Amino acid sequence: MSDLQCPATILLLTPETAAVSDLSEYRLALVVTATDLAALSFSAETRSADIPNAQALATQIAELADQYRGEQVAILANAQVICGFLRLPTPPTAAIAIAVDSDGWQLLSW
Repeated sequence: MSDLQCPATILLLTPETAAVSDLSEYRLALVVTATDLAALSFSAETRSADIPNAQALATQIAELADQYRGEQVAILANAQVICGFLRLPTPPTAAIAIAVDSDGWQLLSW
């Protein structure tokens, strides 16, 4: 990352990984939940968004990265959507963290 501004940290969660992830290590400014999923309880501000596919997830990440520079945001989406976005053959078993700035995104944890 060569951008002079702080990147936004985006956590990608499925309902399954949200249930087993310790999110207390993060200071989440916002949790965005796909509208087709049941709402979960988080200690951060929450809102819903239409995230039916990988392109919609990419758009959501880009918008959040611009608005939440230097902060941490979680996105709760279907496993198929996250797999499509990251080109994963199987659903993730843990939260995926990426750093996003104007230069692009970088995988932080898998």
